[in-house]
Amino acid sequence: MAFDMKAKKKELLTVKHPLCNAAERLKVAYATGVALLMARADDHESMMDGEREALETLVYALDLPAEMTVEIIANVRHIDTDIVDVIVNVLETEEQKLLFLLDLYRAANSDKDFSAPEKVMINDFVEVLKMEKWRDFIASFWSALESKDCAKANTLVQAVIEGGMEPNIGHLQYFMPEFKYEEIIEGFGFGAW
Repeated sequence: MAFDMKAKKKELLTVKHPLCNAAERLKVAYATGVALLMARADDHESMMDGEREALETLVYALDLPAEMTVEIIANVRHIDTDIVDVIVNVLETEEQKLLFLLDLYRAANSDKDFSAPEKVMINDFVEVLKMEKWRDFIASFWSALESKDCAKANTLVQAVIEGGMEPNIGHLQYFMPEFKYEEIIEGFGFGAW
């Protein structure tokens, strides 16, 4: 195999995904589910350049072999609905499911065209993963992330915490590194994470 500086640079500069130490079965199903959204939601059964690059980055971040990107892309046309069963079965925790849904948002935005079919597929995943209580938070947090609005993200996180849900702040920072949660008490901010 020829030396590929671009690939090596990407490998070294990619921030590791919170699930990078998970079992390979989970990581492959996870990446395949994200690829499914990119390639199949718009019925084109292939990936645009931005989508392919986003999948490569995810594969690196999950600490999977680089060849896995090619394998996933090659197989995505032949994937059937059984992959949804696999994803539902391997994503056991709420944290894993929340990460997956946020990665779906990232994937849907990777080609700068968040289409109606992608929104439908994400909502279908929200339902089959039984994450309905997180639906509004995920969409709103992604909106804050897109606009780099840390104050809005902070308000959203505080609201879900006050509502009894506990997002992993470190996992949210994977998607929005500049985000630092500060608990707001009567108008005063106190750094919590």
